[in-house]
Amino acid sequence: MKLRRAAVLALVGWVMILPPAKTGGGGANVNAPLGAWMTGDIYRSKKSCEIALQKDRKVLPGRFREAAKKGQVDQQTVNWLIPAYAAARCVSSDDLRLSWIEDESS
Repeated sequence: MKLRRAAVLALVGWVMILPPAKTGGGGANVNAPLGAWMTGDIYRSKKSCEIALQKDRKVLPGRFREAAKKGQVDQQTVNWLIPAYAAARCVSSDDLRLSWIEDESS
């Protein structure tokens, strides 16, 4: 893992994570272990993460649909992102289920 990323996670404390896409498309794999989830944004507090997540859940689905209409994003990606943000979570960066953070290559 890159040293800067480790330092940020240690100092900041809260990570927004999103479930991966289901194999073959068709939405988000909300049953995947948290270690398989993707990192969204990083926050200093749980409250700031949850506020951002609520805002994302309200704003992003419309933006994703509009981008798909304009051909900027393919529909399969939109079909994953909307349920992924609906299922996204804020977790502490020291949550042991996020062991994948340490496995990232530089």
